[in-house]
Amino acid sequence: RDPLTNIIKSVQDVLAKKGKKPLFVKTTVDLALEDLDTVLAVCVEENVDGVIDTNITIEDSIKAKYGWQGEMGGVSGNDDEYRKKATERMRYITRQTAGTSLQRIGVGAIHDADSALERIRAGAQVVQVVTGIRQHKGRIARSINLGLLERMNQDGVNQVSDYVATAA
Repeated sequence: RDPLTNIIKSVQDVLAKKGKKPLFVKTTVDLALEDLDTVLAVCVEENVDGVIDTNITIEDSIKAKYGWQGEMGGVSGNDDEYRKKATERMRYITRQTAGTSLQRIGVGAIHDADSALERIRAGAQVVQVVTGIRQHKGRIARSINLGLLERMNQDGVNQVSDYVATAA
C-alpha cells in the first residue's frame, strides 16, 4: 500500500507542475485479488483517474502454448484463455469500483468487434487494441468500429457506452 501511494503522490506532484493530466494505474491479470483490492483502494483514495487492465500474464500454462514456459517475461495477445482471464478481471474491477469515479480501460487480447464488446460489457469504458494492431497490421480500428455499429443496430443501442458494464 505505502509504496504505491508514494509513487502515485510523486507522479501527481510532477503532473501538477506540468499541467493536470490524467493518471491511470496499469494492473496485471496475475495480481492476487487481495492485492488488486489494495491497488483499487489506493487509486480511489489518491484520486487516480482510472485503471488499465490487464497487462501481460506470466502464467506458465499460457506461456507454454507459445514455447515460453519457464522463460522470463510474459505474454499477451489473441489467446482465448488469456482473454477470458482479462475479461473476468475487468468484471471484478467494475464491481469493486462501483460508485467511485475510477475509470476503466480494457487491454489485452482485443482483436475484433466481438472481443472489444466483450470487454466493454465487462466494464471497460475504453479499449486498447494493440493485439488487433499486431494481428491485422494496423488495420483494425475501422473493422472494430464497423462491427460495433452493426451490433448496435442489431441491438437497438444508440451509443457504445450503453453496453458498458452490462455483463459485469
